Formats: sequence, structure tokens, C-alpha cells
Amino acid sequence: MIQPALCLAVAFLLGLPLEQTRYVFLLSALPCGFFGILFGENFKAIPDVASSSLIASTLFGIITLAGWIILLSHLH
Repeated sequence: MIQPALCLAVAFLLGLPLEQTRYVFLLSALPCGFFGILFGENFKAIPDVASSSLIASTLFGIITLAGWIILLSHLH
């Protein structure tokens, strides 16, 4: 939740147009990726914490991303 809020603040400080601000902001609000797990599999180094954090991030991201989208729809 902090990263998208910081991104939004920086976008406003830089004076980005609203359309670009929405794109940048939503990209920053997406849950973390799973490439670390995929790369770790090649080296037999997949900690259990990585899988758990990916699942938690995705579930929490579903809720927060919906909230951020609603907030962005009210920006003019």
C-alpha cells in the first residue's frame, strides 16, 4: 500500500498528465512477481518463505488493487 501511495505522490510532484499517472500508479500497485521462485528452482534454492510471500502478496493485492482502482476513478 505504501509503494503505490509514494508513486502517486511522485507523479503529482512531477506533474504527469492524469492518464500517465494512472498507468504508472497501477503498475506500482501490482503484486510482486514470481520470477525469483522460477530462477531459484534452477539452483534448487526455493525457500518456503518465497512461496508463502507470493501467495500472501497476490491475495492482499487483489483487495488493495481494487481499492486503488476505485480511488483513481475519482481523480480528475
